[in-house]
Amino acid sequence: MPDVADSLKIGYTGQQWAWANRFERDIWAWFLQENLLYEADYNRIQKYLGEAPFTPELGEQNESAPKLGVFIGW
Repeated sequence: MPDVADSLKIGYTGQQWAWANRFERDIWAWFLQENLLYEADYNRIQKYLGEAPFTPELGEQNESAPKLGVFIGW
C-alpha cells in the first residue's frame, strides 16, 4: 500500500500523526525512562498499544496521540 499515508495504516488522524512526530523524541525518552522497551507484562503496556482517545501519562491535557507503542514500532 505505497500510496496510502502511514497515518492511515496505523489508524491515526492527521493531527495525531503530527503530534506523534513532533514529540517522537519525548516518547522514546519516556519509554526508556520507564523501562518499557522490553516489558512483557501486558497489563503494564496495554495502554500504549490499545485503542483510546489518547495515551495516558504523555502530553498535556490529554492531547497525545493514542497507541504510541504502535507508532514507535512503526
